[in-house]
Amino acid sequence: MEEKRTLSDRKREDIINAAIQEFDRCGCQKTSMDQIAKTANVSKRTVYNHFPSKEVLFDEITAVMWTECLAATEYAYRKDEPLSVQLTTIAKQQMDLLKSQSFISVSRLIFAECFHSPEAVEKIIRQMNESDNGLILWLQEAIKDERLNITDIDVAYSQFYGMLKSMAFWPQVIGFGQYPTDEQVQEIIDSSVAMYLKYYEI
Repeated sequence: MEEKRTLSDRKREDIINAAIQEFDRCGCQKTSMDQIAKTANVSKRTVYNHFPSKEVLFDEITAVMWTECLAATEYAYRKDEPLSVQLTTIAKQQMDLLKSQSFISVSRLIFAECFHSPEAVEKIIRQMNESDNGLILWLQEAIKDERLNITDIDVAYSQFYGMLKSMAFWPQVIGFGQYPTDEQVQEIIDSSVAMYLKYYEI
């Protein structure tokens, strides 16, 4: 059953979405809480009731993005299913995330903020380290099942997502490309899975 959202919940979500929009358009440093309130169609007092400062709002946005990242890689390992099928599903989930304009906007925001605030970088890295990544957990199970020969799981994790992000993430973030077409997405997934398993599968 779908969880009922209160008016306060909806306003909080509107504020977060408005902040993402304004931060992406003007940058975090130049965006005022007045702008966010206007875009969210709420009062400035309502914004401050939910988020006492821009820094708290920024932290909430990064937390939401990291939650989306974890959900995009969450996949239970299956002993009786071909690795190619499982890895293809994981890749599709990741590509769906990279298609989200809100995710791309937040990514731009975070990278821009990192130039202004070393503390922001430390918070993001700490948040990442405190969370288990779905792909890493999947790789650990496949290694334990003696189906993958991987000596450095962090490198292997970065390699797989690196192949996907180089074509679908970074061109969008730096503003020199768009999300690939459906045909291109399928080619990226198929070739990435094939190359990855050719090297690591036992």
